[in-house]
Amino acid sequence: MKNSSRLLCLVTALGTILATNSVLQAQLPVSLTEGVMAIPVPPAAVTQLGLPFTRTPVARATITSASGLAITVAGAPFTAGALITTPHSAVLLGGTNDGLSYRITANTTNGLTLATSVPSGITPNSVEVLVVPDWTLGTLFGTTGAQVGQLLNVGATVAAADKVAVDDGASVTEYFFNSAAGGWRRADGTLPAVDQAGVRIANQRGVVINRIAGGPNVDLVISGKVRSGTQRIVTRPGATAIVSNVFTSTLTLNNSGIRLAVRANATPNGADKVTIENGGTATTYYLSNNGWRLADGSPGDQGGVQILPGKAVKIERGGAPPVYPSGWAPGRPKRHFQPVTPPPALTWKVLQPFAS
Repeated sequence: MKNSSRLLCLVTALGTILATNSVLQAQLPVSLTEGVMAIPVPPAAVTQLGLPFTRTPVARATITSASGLAITVAGAPFTAGALITTPHSAVLLGGTNDGLSYRITANTTNGLTLATSVPSGITPNSVEVLVVPDWTLGTLFGTTGAQVGQLLNVGATVAAADKVAVDDGASVTEYFFNSAAGGWRRADGTLPAVDQAGVRIANQRGVVINRIAGGPNVDLVISGKVRSGTQRIVTRPGATAIVSNVFTSTLTLNNSGIRLAVRANATPNGADKVTIENGGTATTYYLSNNGWRLADGSPGDQGGVQILPGKAVKIERGGAPPVYPSGWAPGRPKRHFQPVTPPPALTWKVLQPFAS
């Protein structure tokens, strides 16, 4: 592609379009803002790909009650079971938890069951929920060798193909398009007969693309609905999260709010790590007691490091599940049996930047 097409954001806010789903139109906003972005994914490089747009929302409704894993809404805006045939997320709009996103595991005509519990204190009839189809390997890259091969190397073996890493909230798994099988497969060889095109890329998440040498050298052009307002992204201890820059504006370590999602420490060893990739070079940082620093110990403040549109950051949280100490001997106090308190889940609150 021409160099001019390698601008990260070719077009944002292309225009306003009316919601087209006649069944759910009354529950959706009057208009949605469309965006398009071209993101370089060069061969022989690792790209931390962020997804700055969502797919088209299918419903928006007022929450009448919320407790535990269950949300109930006004009216009957959903088709029973339709939100789990392909993966969907429920995003809270308004209130103190504005922007939190949850995976939907079941639904009735007026209720949602979620994978994790909603926070307490959601005031009935004052908060809305937006239902958004999640990106998948198939919807993002394609489901056939001809489609995927326009951007990535496909191959009959893992070594002959590019890999795409996806985090599911607990662990990271790599996938590749198997040209012999004609579908997406896990790179670790498990479930060899199961197509993985439907693997969910959670709302607000990104992927890491590890490209081998050779093959196409083009941009990934992604389009969708522009996010606005506040986004809240939960990071969990002991897990690695691949999190998108959720907006089409450049963020920095200082102004992004990401410090809320990591544990700080005086040295890199006791701190959570944040890896940012730009131009194929990935650099890892940590939050010290005096600001952002390079994880390799090099001096100098790093708060101005940019998180570009179309990029994702990799957040590695420390803290495995608590374990009981070993080496007990009779007579040791009972307090020695208590497990170590694990670090808490933390929330990255990302505010939409505005031009001044």
